[in-house]
Amino acid sequence: MAQDVENMPNLLNETYKRRNGPQPGEFTGITLHKRFKIGQLIGKGTFGQVYAAINIYTHHTCAVKIDTLSISQKACVLGTEIKVLHALRNMPNGTTHAPKLIAAGSSCDMNFLVMQRLGRNLSCLRRDMPDVRFTLSSTLRAGVEMARAIDAVHQAGFVHCDVKPANFAISRRDPRRVKIIDFGVSRRYVDLNGTPIPSRVTAGFRGTSRYASPNMHLHRELMPVDDYYSLLYSIAEMLTGRLPWEGVRQRDMVGAAKEAWAMSHVGLMALPRCCIQLHHYLDGVDRGPDDVNCDAIVRMLQQEMTSRGIPHQGPVDWELGATLDDYWIKAGGPGLTGAFHPLCTPPESPVSASVQIAGHMDPMDGDSIPTDPHITGRGLLARFSCGSVKVMSGVGSALLERVVL
Repeated sequence: MAQDVENMPNLLNETYKRRNGPQPGEFTGITLHKRFKIGQLIGKGTFGQVYAAINIYTHHTCAVKIDTLSISQKACVLGTEIKVLHALRNMPNGTTHAPKLIAAGSSCDMNFLVMQRLGRNLSCLRRDMPDVRFTLSSTLRAGVEMARAIDAVHQAGFVHCDVKPANFAISRRDPRRVKIIDFGVSRRYVDLNGTPIPSRVTAGFRGTSRYASPNMHLHRELMPVDDYYSLLYSIAEMLTGRLPWEGVRQRDMVGAAKEAWAMSHVGLMALPRCCIQLHHYLDGVDRGPDDVNCDAIVRMLQQEMTSRGIPHQGPVDWELGATLDDYWIKAGGPGLTGAFHPLCTPPESPVSASVQIAGHMDPMDGDSIPTDPHITGRGLLARFSCGSVKVMSGVGSALLERVVL
């Protein structure tokens, strides 16, 4: 029988004492605050685990990310991710390029966020291809989607700092729509008033060395232009199947390999013309907050498609096989309309009006994000604790700056 997390704090605490953090899949079957029932593990990383979940009252699917670092070390790594997702949610078309934030909080010493569930990431999809790479058409079209998603993050005032194919996932309703995910190492580069934040003289390494900007290897503060360097390396990997420095562990050697690759006739020069143009463009851009132009980058990719007669619409590589989402729990389609989800039991009582769930329906993705009719829209974050629910209200990102999960 499924266990309700509010009724098992002692069990959870004893589990964490016995182990150095939770084990993969340990939270399957738990119901968070009598609303979100956690299903199977669909992803994991150094600091967190991501589970498929369902709202047992609306039957809508979602994803729950649990901050496992907070369990063993009493620290939270989801704070930045919540701030970025909230900023994107408040932007026009922000959730076109990123998952929607549904709820966030803490329970029994674990921090979590509930967000829109997406399909598989581009790295997994590429590895599923027969030759472990995408066609030029799908690579360039994915690149356009990725560039626009990166720009949305920049417009929200953040640098992603870990752009790579694994951090872009396809929409479950429209597989041609690519959304950016995982903002755990993102940094704000302008304050809430749009004023640039002064750069540090020396910045610690952020992100994944395989895709990191050359400036990161020099320990410079990351700016918007650096996310597009990572986009260039991502495009090269999706098109060729691997990067020359794959498997190299020393960061300084990776940085040197990137410099050599940029001047090699079998490296950058062997890629489509738009990749060479993009590299030259990024090399010439100043490192100011507004100096890189996403529209110019998108035009480079689209002009490459036009010059080669590649249609801007039509099926992409991952549509040709049944690879939308291996972990998709099938029960009535994307929105589970008209079907009861096999992971949940029928609700016996109406949902409490005190729980803050903010959101709306996105016709593109089909997965409804319920809006509580009792909430005016001013509540931004639900902060939970064992056995109780507290709603924090306010307007603007300033509230999230004060929230410490």
